[in-house]
Amino acid sequence: MPKRNNAILLLPPVLKKIQTEFLKKNKTLAVAESCTGGLLAYWLTSLPGSSQFFLGSIVSYSYVSKKESFGVSSQFLKQQGAVNERLCRLMAQSVKNLWKSHWSLSITGVAGPSRLDIDPPVGVVFIGLNGPNVNIVQKLHLKQPGRQKIRYTATLFALDFLYSSIKVGANLAGKSKNQLQKK
Repeated sequence: MPKRNNAILLLPPVLKKIQTEFLKKNKTLAVAESCTGGLLAYWLTSLPGSSQFFLGSIVSYSYVSKKESFGVSSQFLKQQGAVNERLCRLMAQSVKNLWKSHWSLSITGVAGPSRLDIDPPVGVVFIGLNGPNVNIVQKLHLKQPGRQKIRYTATLFALDFLYSSIKVGANLAGKSKNQLQKK
């Protein structure tokens, strides 16, 4: 978790790198979050000047908000649930379309601590990335104990994933999943 030092939140260093890349390339970002509950947007807006590249976010936590925000049907949510690759991809595309951004990130997962059904289990998180020639979803199996650690790790992974993608360039469509995994 970020540590406070004299009431100032110490943010992950990758945030400043993302800001630098987006400003240098004159690109914009929008995000859609579920299990992280706005942590990604919170960190992004903690950067002075982030409004020059960060357009906005949707925190969609309930089934009702997912239906309203992303146009998914009750039947889809009943059959597939809210934690799956297809919904994550739709979240990234929808928020990108809504804010007309160049890039978007989405996060949906199970942060725990427990849940009645076991599929997907606690710690399964999907991270979606949508940008020029990019429409990728990564599935994570996070083993960190505790809800806050899962949320923190998922958010940090999403930022690292975004940074590596914008740093490498937009044409990642031909990369294999293993080539895109966090090293």
